[in-house]
Amino acid sequence: MAAITAALLFPKYKNTPVKYFIYFLWYVFIIECIGGYTVYVHRLDSLSHIKEYLSTTWMRSNNWWYTITWTIGSALFYAFYFTKLIINKSFKIILKYLSFIFIIFSIISIAAQWDAFFTTNLIGISLCSTILIIISILFYLIEILKSEKILNFYRSVNVYISLSILLWTVIIAPLVFFSMYFNKEDWSYVCTRTIILFFANVFLYSCFTVGFIVSKPENEE
Repeated sequence: MAAITAALLFPKYKNTPVKYFIYFLWYVFIIECIGGYTVYVHRLDSLSHIKEYLSTTWMRSNNWWYTITWTIGSALFYAFYFTKLIINKSFKIILKYLSFIFIIFSIISIAAQWDAFFTTNLIGISLCSTILIIISILFYLIEILKSEKILNFYRSVNVYISLSILLWTVIIAPLVFFSMYFNKEDWSYVCTRTIILFFANVFLYSCFTVGFIVSKPENEE
């Protein structure tokens, strides 16, 4: 819904940094479609032979895919995106250095936990990803609070984006520390986690959709 709305309104934002966020929404859609391969092979009888093959390879779980494309990828994108929005040079430099450090840390963590990389979420990377996202958003919000833009904040799509991502991150981040309970032996946690993720995602992408519709273009490049 958010990606389609953004695509339809692309001409409205094509000369602003928001265009990068629109690309990112479609990137998320694509990685979700690809990442669902574990579900496809389990539910489709016609892919049963592939299921048997995957069960013996490192692709039996999609944790590796989401660690690279989402946990690492989304944090780096948000740092890049908010760097495009903020004016403060010190904030820009800090985000660039933090992004570089995050990349190095992620590579080292994956190399040091190679087997776990394919079977579970790497808590260290998830925690650093969350910190980088929160810092990126806070830098942007601090700058907004110190400028005249705060007077018309409700017409800025970037305010909708930043506040909704911040709240979503705060809600979802704790789930990473309980990922060990996400298994067939603890269905109560599986159901609880699924419900939290569902409503958090509905909230997040609804905010994006509303923001695209009601906002005015700003920060033209």
